[in-house]
Amino acid sequence: MSDQQEVKFIDPIEISYGNSVQSLKDIKNKLYNHDEDSKKKLKNYLEWITLKTDLIRNENTFSIPKEKENFIRRSYVHWIHFGFNVGNEFGGHHPAVILKETGNSIFVLPLSSGKIPPSKKNKDYCVEIPHVFDLAAIPRWANVLRIVCVSKMRIDFTSRHGRIKGKIMDNISNAMNKSGIIV
Repeated sequence: MSDQQEVKFIDPIEISYGNSVQSLKDIKNKLYNHDEDSKKKLKNYLEWITLKTDLIRNENTFSIPKEKENFIRRSYVHWIHFGFNVGNEFGGHHPAVILKETGNSIFVLPLSSGKIPPSKKNKDYCVEIPHVFDLAAIPRWANVLRIVCVSKMRIDFTSRHGRIKGKIMDNISNAMNKSGIIV
């Protein structure tokens, strides 16, 4: 190498940042001018990126509001930010029942609104949740194969929380056992 040639340092963070910005531009260009479903998908995705960025930025200062601490326990239902997921993965902002607290994380079972779909009606992994105390009085159901461990930071502390009866928790445990999930 001659004395006049300079060695340029390529910052991997700047490369990753540039690639991320370009990916966002690409997906916006691909989805924005299409049908309403594509626009909704894009909007949800961009909102999730913003929320996840905020969660990461604030993770060192995160704390559970004092008035909510006693409600992070088994059988309590909280709204959870599951994120924008790929394919058939569960995502979005949904209520979920806490199954177990483990330090800074919780194992939760997402709840779907409505009745169990006919195609899943007699499946061992589906549980009817007829009532969640202190949330909207609508029927709900859960698929125990969708249990997930999430950070407590994903709990939406600005929304109401609820609770389900012990009998329903027993039904969930039974469905987990029948499905090969040991409790």
